[in-house]
Amino acid sequence: MIRPKIAFFDVDNTLVSHTQHDIPSSTLKALYQLQENDIKVFLATGRHYCELDELPMHDFPFDGYVLLTGQLCLDKDLNILYHHPFDKEDQRNIVEIFNEKKTATMLVNQKDCYINIVNEYIKKISESYTSDTPKIQSYCGEDIYQASLFTDLKDAQRIIQKLPNCKLVSWSNDGFDIISKTGGKTIGIQKICEHYKIDIQDTMAFGDGDNDIDMLKEVGLGICMGNGTKEAKEAADFVTRHIDEDGIEYALQYYKFI
Repeated sequence: MIRPKIAFFDVDNTLVSHTQHDIPSSTLKALYQLQENDIKVFLATGRHYCELDELPMHDFPFDGYVLLTGQLCLDKDLNILYHHPFDKEDQRNIVEIFNEKKTATMLVNQKDCYINIVNEYIKKISESYTSDTPKIQSYCGEDIYQASLFTDLKDAQRIIQKLPNCKLVSWSNDGFDIISKTGGKTIGIQKICEHYKIDIQDTMAFGDGDNDIDMLKEVGLGICMGNGTKEAKEAADFVTRHIDEDGIEYALQYYKFI
C-alpha cells in the first residue's frame, strides 16, 4: 500500500456538501491531519479560483490547486505551475457560440469567469451548487481555458461537434465543461507531480463525478465518495461512505493515513 505524498480533492460533493452547504467538520479536521502527517493537500476541481471565495472553504491553507479540470495549476501562493488555454480555432468557435446567446455559456480566462445569458438552467445550477450566478459580460479577446455549458446533453453534444480539438466533460445532468481534448484533471496532477518531483503512484485522489474518473484511475489510490456516480465508483480503488456520513475521514482512517 502506498503512503501518499500528495492528496487531491474534488470540491463539489466531495469536500463541500451541497446538502449541508459546508465542508463537514470531520473532513476539515482530516485535511489538517493530513498536512500534519506531511501529506500535501491539493484541490482538483473544474472550478476557477475566483469561485472558491463563494464556497465555505474555512480559509484552509491548501498546498496548491488543479483548477479548470486541469487546465490551470497553481501553487499555494497562486503562482502558475502549468496552464493550457484553447487553441485559436476552438477559441473562435466557442466565442461565436457565446455571442449567439442561444445556450447559456460561461467562458473562463486566467483571472475570471463570466456568462452570456441567465436562464433557468443557470439559476438551477447556481442554487444546487451553492454558487452565485456568474456575471454577464462580453468577450474581450483574452485566452480561454475552459467553457461551461448550462443545457441538456443533446445541445451540449451539438456544440462540441463544432470544437474539434476539445472534449465534453459532464458534472451534472445540466452542466458540462469543455476543455482541450488533451486536458483533464490527470494532466494537471501529472504537472504537479513533475514540479514537486513526486511519482504519480505516490498520490491519492478523492472524487465523486464523471469528471473525476480519469484522475481516480491514474493516481496511486483513487477513492470515490459513496454519493458518487456509478461510473466514478467503478473507476476507483475504494468507495468510501457518503460525504454527509464522514466519507473522507472514514477512508483516510481505513488506510491509516490519519
